[in-house]
Order: sequence, then structure tokens, then C-alpha cells
Amino acid sequence: MDALIKIIEEKELKRREILGLLPAAMAAPFIAPSTAHAQSAASTFVSVTTFGAVGDGVADDTQAIQKAIDNSSGCTLLFPKGEYKITSPIKIMRPITLYCTRGAAEIVISSPGIDAFVVGDGTASGAASSANTVIDGFNFVPGSGVAPFTTGSCINLKYTYYITIQNCDFYGESVGGAPLLFNGITVSNTTTFYIKRSWFNFLNGAGVSLSGDPTNIALRTVDGYLDELEFTSIAGHCVDMGSGCAGIVINRVTAQSYSQFGIHIKTNPVGGSGQNIFIVQPDLEADGTSGGIWLEYAERVQIIGGWIGVANPSSQAIMFDANADSCVAHGVAIAYGSVVINGPANSLLDCEISGSPTGTFAYGVTVNGTASDTKISDCRIRQFGVGGINFVNNPPRCMVSDCHFRQVHNEISGQSFTPQALPPVITGGQTDAPFDRTAAASMQLSSGRNYYQFSGATVMIANLSNLGQGQRVTVQAGAGGITFVSASGGNLQLKHSPRVVPQYATISFVNDGQTWFEDGSSFFDASVG
Repeated sequence: MDALIKIIEEKELKRREILGLLPAAMAAPFIAPSTAHAQSAASTFVSVTTFGAVGDGVADDTQAIQKAIDNSSGCTLLFPKGEYKITSPIKIMRPITLYCTRGAAEIVISSPGIDAFVVGDGTASGAASSANTVIDGFNFVPGSGVAPFTTGSCINLKYTYYITIQNCDFYGESVGGAPLLFNGITVSNTTTFYIKRSWFNFLNGAGVSLSGDPTNIALRTVDGYLDELEFTSIAGHCVDMGSGCAGIVINRVTAQSYSQFGIHIKTNPVGGSGQNIFIVQPDLEADGTSGGIWLEYAERVQIIGGWIGVANPSSQAIMFDANADSCVAHGVAIAYGSVVINGPANSLLDCEISGSPTGTFAYGVTVNGTASDTKISDCRIRQFGVGGINFVNNPPRCMVSDCHFRQVHNEISGQSFTPQALPPVITGGQTDAPFDRTAAASMQLSSGRNYYQFSGATVMIANLSNLGQGQRVTVQAGAGGITFVSASGGNLQLKHSPRVVPQYATISFVNDGQTWFEDGSSFFDASVG
């Protein structure tokens, strides 16, 4: 510690700046975070003020910061507490650590539409020379009087690798309250990068925008980690992943008061690009018309755990769009929200999906005709005004198993059970729908309820709603008995018709998806033998 202070003092820093800059160093030796190139030699620490940076928010520090970076390759460049005004992009083309105590140094972006820090220059040689860069602890804010940005990023990773960005705040709001800055971080054609423990507030674009080239493996954006990021008041998507991205982990992202989706994936999975995206423990509070997670064009995305709340019944907590293939949501809790599945081979496993106590959300899960091979298993679905799961236009080869339904008007609806439609297989399940019902010519049955008591001796029951191939139900007659008939327009195949069930006796049926076949009873009927 003494050696470090001595060297910094030789660079003519004030002791107050040292204490404000490196408070953690009082307790432990200072090691540049997440780097291997600036370890033990105290001579690797350099102050940006040595190169003429002022940090008073008035002087233009662009050239001084650029000079410091250009002449400090492999060093840790220290920024004392201050406001560093820049008017053109700072280009980082060599390995370096830019460091300040979190929030002590502000980068004041004073020309609209510019990138503040640019790592790499879009070329292979630039990627090699800019690798192993760390940006740690900065606030990025708009300059006084600038117009709202329609382009530009606070940090732009432009074809590079082994990059760490951490403990930064991207605050785009002006003094008057209007958002001015555009994107927080843009990542393109970058390999092995870490964006950690940072906040994104009041941006006109995206919080973090990622993209690569899906046709060129050297130019894909791969092996990235977004960890413990928080987003508030973002006009675009909080995390917006475009084409050419793969092997990305999005962990513990928190977002609220944003305008589009918390996480948007549109990776265009060509030749292995766009696969293996992991979204772990998201915490997304969608407000207004915004949604949770939109898998627009992706393959093998896994959403694991977390919570998503959606305020608007017309928005989705999770949208598996038509080009989302083989994606999974596992263990996600959804409040005041629903799920729409349009793409093939997607799965909902062990999820909690809740609408609202007033039933303003229509369906918990909608499975559209292009969503073949959908699997929904071990989910709890409750508080939906129209139904729990709704099949639209007969998506083939779907499965629903062991789901719990509560406070839904109709547990599973819309499916056709004709063999030509390759209907869904529905097994297991539980519901809070009542088992005792008043007899009618056509009786609505509930998925998850396989035992009923019907009351109404004078009614001829000719139709039971189909529940799927292999489904069984047992019906107990009430005090007055009940009568079933095989009639035109009905779907009952009885041992004889009419079939009179005495009081409190039972009769059982098995369904082939179109017809209920009597397959047992608890009473003796002489006409049957």
C-alpha cells in the first residue's frame, strides 16, 4: 500500500484523491479487477491527470484521456473523483484497465449521438490489440444542453475479446428529467466478455445490445456473460440480442418501467449461431404495454427460474415466437401474465402461471397452430377468465401432463381429438372444478377431474366433452338416479340405450378423443346381463 501511494504521489496526485479513489486498498493490496496484465508491479498504476485530464466538467478532457490510454498499454489507468467531459469517442486499441471507485468518476458525454468508449475498430488486428481491456466503476451521463441521442453507446465493443465491464452506471436522464443517451453498451463480433454489476437508467435505445455475423464464425458474438444487471426506464429492450450470437449467459437481470421487452432474443440461428442462450433467475416487472421475454428467433434457449410480472393482459410474460425452436422455460414464476407459444418443440416445465383474481387475463397458455411438439408439464395455472391452456388451429403432437388448474373457467380447450389432427396427449392433472354437477343433455367435463356426481333424473345425457385419447371418467348418480342415451349428435357408446343409473351407483367411460365408450358400472342391469 505504501509503495502504491508513493508512486501515485510521484504522479502529483493529492492525498484526498487517493482516498476517494481507492478506499478498498486501505484494507487489502490493490489488484486490478479481472485482469492478468496488471498485477504486482506498482509501476503499472497511472493517473489520467498525469496526461492533463482535469475532471471539472467544464474542460474538454477528450484528448487528455485518449493520450493517457495510448501511452499506458498494460497499465491500470486511475481516474480520480471528477467529471470528465468528452466530445468525441475515446478509442481503446490496447490492453488496459480503466478504473475508479464506483461512481467517483463521471464520463460526461457532451456531443449527441457519439460512442463514449470504443474498444476495437472492427478489424482482426484491432481485436488482437484491444483484447484484455477492463472498464470498472464509471458513471456515464449526458452533458448539459445536449439534444436527445438517436444513436451511440456509452461503451461500444467493436470486434474484440476478453473484455470486462463492471460496476458501471449508465444514466441517460437530463436534469429536467428527459432521457438523452441512447444505448448503454453495444457488443458486436466479440468473444469472451463479461458485463457485471451495472445499472442502466433512462436510455432512449437498449440497455445492452448484442449482435454478430451468423455466417462467419470469427465474427460471431459468443461466450458472453451478463451478470447482476439492473434496468430502469429503458425505451427499447433492456437486453436486445440480435443475429449471430451464441453461448450467452444472462444471469440475475432485474428490470422495471421499460417500454418493450425485458429480454429480446432474435439470433437467426444459422449454422450453430443463435443457440445455447441461458437466461437464469430473471426478475422482470413489465409495466404498461411491455412484456417479459420475447424469443423471436432462437434455438435452444433455456429460461431457468426467476419471476416475471406483466401488467397488461395483451402483453406476454414469455413469447415463444414462430422461429423459436426447442426452447425451455423451467421453474419460472409468472404473475399477472400469460405465455404464448408459436414455435415448434418448445416446453413449459414446472412453472407457476397466474393471471389476476378478477379474471382480466383470458388464457394462461396459448398454443398456436405452428407450435407443434409443445410440451407443458408440472405447471400450476390459475386465475384466468376464459381458460388455462388454449390450443388454436390444432398444433400436432403436443403433450400436457400433471398440471394443476385453479380458478380457471376451462382447464384445457380448443383441441381437436380427431386422429388426423395428431391431437395432444393429456395425462394426469388436478383442478378445483366441482365434482357435483346438475345433469344436462351435454355435459362439460374438466381436465384433471376424473370423478363426478350428476344429479337430475329427468334429463337424458347424450354428450360428454372429449378429454383426449385414453382419458377415463367415472360418474356417480345422485339421489334420483341419472340416464344416459346414445343419440344423434351425441358422443356416447352405451351397452344399451337408454342407460339408467340408479341412485348413488356409478358408471365409467373411456374416451378415444371423439367418443366415450361405456366400460364398466357398479350396478346390475338385467337388460345388459
